[in-house]
Amino acid sequence: MFEKIIRPLISFSIPSIDKADQDEFKIDLAKINANRIRIISLTFIFLEVVLLITYALSNRNNLWRDNQIYAVMYSAMLLMMIGFNLMLRKLETNISSNMQRIDFLGSLFSVFVLAWSAGISLLDQQVNGQLTVYMIALMSVAVVPFFRPMHLLPMYLLVHVFFVVSMRAFQSSSTLVFANFINSTAFMFISWIISATRFKKQEELFTNQKLLQINGLELGRINRELEEANQKLEILSQTDGLTGIYNRMMFENKIINEWNRCKRHAIPLSMLMIDIDFFKAYNDHYGHRAGDRCVQQIAKALVSEAKRSADFVARYGGEEFAVVLPHSEKKGALILAEQMRKKVEALEIPHGFPSVSDVLTISIGVYTVIPNDETDIEDFIENTDKALYRAKITRNAISE
Repeated sequence: MFEKIIRPLISFSIPSIDKADQDEFKIDLAKINANRIRIISLTFIFLEVVLLITYALSNRNNLWRDNQIYAVMYSAMLLMMIGFNLMLRKLETNISSNMQRIDFLGSLFSVFVLAWSAGISLLDQQVNGQLTVYMIALMSVAVVPFFRPMHLLPMYLLVHVFFVVSMRAFQSSSTLVFANFINSTAFMFISWIISATRFKKQEELFTNQKLLQINGLELGRINRELEEANQKLEILSQTDGLTGIYNRMMFENKIINEWNRCKRHAIPLSMLMIDIDFFKAYNDHYGHRAGDRCVQQIAKALVSEAKRSADFVARYGGEEFAVVLPHSEKKGALILAEQMRKKVEALEIPHGFPSVSDVLTISIGVYTVIPNDETDIEDFIENTDKALYRAKITRNAISE
């Protein structure tokens, strides 16, 4: 039975926050306590000023019950609250550096409020025997700042022992002394339990916030990885795995977009269809790995010549490439085609079996049109392919 009662009390003294996060938790508590205590001190200052003004303007006997100690204590309260407020205002400018000072000041503030309230209640024993001010102070210290349970308990006990020991000097009735002792002691422990419960709840709140923060960071990391993965997948879906340039699917999409744009603005659209000459013979003689390297080299050469941002090169088939040139007249397209043909020829990729050259070459078909309602994109591609067919009759040539 005793164990069931004492176990929850012992648990109040055991931190439930990881050591790595305890400093951050202490800083958060210091920030909360500094703000709350400063607000309470301002409230006390306002109330004390009102009481002192009332005292100065009214009958002293009625207000202070013919006891000047009240006036001294209220004046002391005013001065102390002003001091606490000024010091906390200064310390709040750098919470992390002043954390220990704020903790000490918060403890000093709480002890002072408890001791002051105990003193007022002791004075009240001579008049009505009530403990109202002291009990309000006990509860206020329990619900306003956050203190570790084992840090608050000594403060409560220190003031409470002073209060209980001093009570007989102010209260002549032994019955009231005993009743006040029982009531105040019970209320003190209830206040401590409330404070300890609040502190534990604050620890749980901090822990949950940290978990949410960690989960949020983890979720953000996962989302970034997913986004990067999606981008890679999108790139993979758009590019040819061997050459890294646009694939056939992207060619189909982009040429439709460029066709519609050129049609809308009545601007020319040119296209080059390119085929590697005698590539089957090259593959058969040098092997498919050499053929792949050859295709990569030619793709790189073509891309290096298509320098305008609107131009794009795509792998159309096994050894075929397509180059789409928006805003390009036929003359400009023919010039670019010749540059590409020379660029590939200059690579001097050995080829021992063509009938037109000792090195690998390309043939290029060129076609230009201004898209309109009377033209068709399929005809445009087909006409370019026909131009390529004419170029392949002689090889290493350009045809329109």
